[in-house]
Amino acid sequence: MDKYGNTKSVYDQISSKYLAGVSDSFPQELPEFIAKLRQGSKVLEVGTAGGRDAKVFVDAGMTVVGTDVVDSFLREAEQLVPQAQFFNKDMRHLDFPDGEFDAIWANAVLLHAEREDVPSILQNFWRILKTGGKVHIRVKQGEGEEYREEKLSDNKKRFFVYYSPIEMEKLLENAGFQIIRSEVMEDERGRRDTKWVSTWGEKI
Repeated sequence: MDKYGNTKSVYDQISSKYLAGVSDSFPQELPEFIAKLRQGSKVLEVGTAGGRDAKVFVDAGMTVVGTDVVDSFLREAEQLVPQAQFFNKDMRHLDFPDGEFDAIWANAVLLHAEREDVPSILQNFWRILKTGGKVHIRVKQGEGEEYREEKLSDNKKRFFVYYSPIEMEKLLENAGFQIIRSEVMEDERGRRDTKWVSTWGEKI
């Protein structure tokens, strides 16, 4: 089993507890990202978990497609957001048509992919976005990679890869995106040892 698959198996085991733990900790940049989109925009949420953010997009008048690899997450998402479509798809192998989406929201998901897989993931994001389409990437700030135990994961080890803002900007630029913004953000759940790199790009 690869590192990404190992983390998937952890989410399979802890799905209910994990979703309860993140249900009210919305990414602070979500409203501003939505404000950049037209009413009715088609949004792909990669790593939708239980549909928390998908619901916000739907409530804002967006057409939403969500993907995840954890079946229990997808069942919860379907119940929470029946207006959206959800699919079990690996972010490394998204097979949507070229130019299908106006925006991609990938919040706290690329940090579980092995570093060498991220360039091809981002190139595929570019492919399935329309010209002018926006992408949001949020990963944890830091260096290297590790298996880490956290209260949020019921002290089971998940695999994380850490990034600097400059590194994530370069990865997006190499995939063909123009950087809209990039910043380091505090953790919404108050974890002092966690900071987030939030980067937005546009397909030009």
